[in-house]
Amino acid sequence: MVLFIGSGLSNNANLPNWELLLDQLKQQLVDLNEEANIFYNHLDPFQKAQFLYDKSGKIAIINEIKEIFDRSAQFSEIHKILVTLPIRTIITTNWDNLIEKYFETEAKMNISTIWKDDQIS
Repeated sequence: MVLFIGSGLSNNANLPNWELLLDQLKQQLVDLNEEANIFYNHLDPFQKAQFLYDKSGKIAIINEIKEIFDRSAQFSEIHKILVTLPIRTIITTNWDNLIEKYFETEAKMNISTIWKDDQIS
């Protein structure tokens, strides 16, 4: 059995959804005046992400995402259930590695994670 796991699992692990993540990045990384804030609020999520990237840079964005994940992430009941299933491989779109950590620390086993297109074949 191979599971496809999306962002719902991360939401149950106390991690932010896309919009909340953008809000947290904005609060931590940019100081906008009123006019810039009005402009930002009219952008769609992809444009907001690009705006934050342009204002802060790749390294700052990555470091802040790591900080957010480190301080927020927690194992959930779903992680406990997953280790009882006969799975050794997952396909995921999630940025966190909580599933892998839970399998390693709690179940004392490794799980193969596919998260890039070229890994699927």
